[in-house]
Amino acid sequence: MKISFQEDKYANSNIALSGFYLLRAVKHLGLSIADLSNLVYNRVVKRYPLTVIIVIAATTFVWSFIEIGKARAERDRLSKEMYEQGKILERYETAYGVMN
Repeated sequence: MKISFQEDKYANSNIALSGFYLLRAVKHLGLSIADLSNLVYNRVVKRYPLTVIIVIAATTFVWSFIEIGKARAERDRLSKEMYEQGKILERYETAYGVMN
């Protein structure tokens, strides 16, 4: 019996081996997410389509009210800041005359 002492191609390259197993883990994570989405589709969406539509519509409705509230708050903040800057400019104009 003859014993061979050949090195493994990944023996001195730990970074390559880490990258190889990282890609393998990402692949299996993607496969598990796809399997989970397929399971949800088959068990929930196919059985209760009207309920899913109502839940999506309600979620969209609430989300839109939140985003509209954020936009209004930003508009009001900028409007108040512009009003305050206008008052400061008005005070300078009355104190030093019209600035051109």
